[in-house]
Formats: sequence, structure tokens, C-alpha cells
Amino acid sequence: MKTLLAVWGVDGTLVGAATEDDAGTAPDLAASLPDVAVHVARALSGRSVTVPIEHDGLRGECTFRPIRDVAGNVVAVAAHAAPPKEPSHEELRERLAFEELITELSTRFVTARADDIDAALNESLAAIGEFAGVDRAYIFRFTADRRAMDNTHEWCADGIEPQIDMFQGFPTEALPWWTERLK
Repeated sequence: MKTLLAVWGVDGTLVGAATEDDAGTAPDLAASLPDVAVHVARALSGRSVTVPIEHDGLRGECTFRPIRDVAGNVVAVAAHAAPPKEPSHEELRERLAFEELITELSTRFVTARADDIDAALNESLAAIGEFAGVDRAYIFRFTADRRAMDNTHEWCADGIEPQIDMFQGFPTEALPWWTERLK
């Protein structure tokens, strides 16, 4: 994918597009970013939005910006998509470390006996928490009616007070955004 510039009118239709070499413009963006219409609509409402794109396994960004006339009215949207960048050595090392962690955890559960599952869960939470550099890692189980959650397992970094007892029967309505994603 080359550097892309695309322009949409106020009705949301593509007015024109060009790449560095003026070839293969709109299909490249549509293939890399399936929600183009949503991002164009946001920009038409006056807000710039930058979204990640992926092309041939490489990541980049596409920014949709409102174009305004002298009175400040949005008259069009311009999108600029930069070529996806090659991952840095640090990103590759982090990805490899993450894949090794997932492999190790998967192997642990495949080989665990039924009476060792709780210990494997606790060890896995510790490995995930330490890898992510967080203070806590939890496992929650929804109640049968999905109106509450119980914290079944918790890992805390050194010096962090456990909260497992506080999160029993925790109402899902208390965290609607988070709960919806968990479901």
C-alpha cells in the first residue's frame, strides 16, 4: 500500500482518491479498513479520527479529517493512510515473548490434571500479570443469570492488597461497558 489520500463529499460518497503512484487507491483502503463509512460519518460530524489499519500483515494508521469552508462548515472529508510500518525489533521481541507465554500457558492446561487446575490458573494469572506489568490479574465467573460476577482467582503483585472477597456477587450493571465486552 502506498501513501493514500481520499476525499468524500458531504453526502459520504467518494469524490476522489490518489496514491503516490496514482494506482489502486480506494480498493486498498476498503480492504484494509472495512468500516470506512463509519469513519467518514464521524469526520463529517466535525471530528477527526485516526484508526489502525493492517495491510499484508503490517500495521499503519489512517486519519479521517473534516475539511471546512471559511465559515467553519464541514464540506468534505479527507483521509490520509500512511504505508504500514515494519515492526521494530522491540515490537518483534515483545510479540515473540507474548507468543511464548501463550504457548507455555496452553501447554500447562493441556497437561494439567483436574485437581491441579486451580494452581495452574493462579500460576497463569501471575505470569500474565507480570508480563503485562500490572498490579492485579483476575478471573471472574458470571452467575447463571449473568446479573453478577464472582472473582474466582486473583493474583496480586508484591505489596498489593487482594480484593477477591470484595468482588463476590459483583453486579454486572455496575460496569456496563466492561461487562458487555466480557459477555
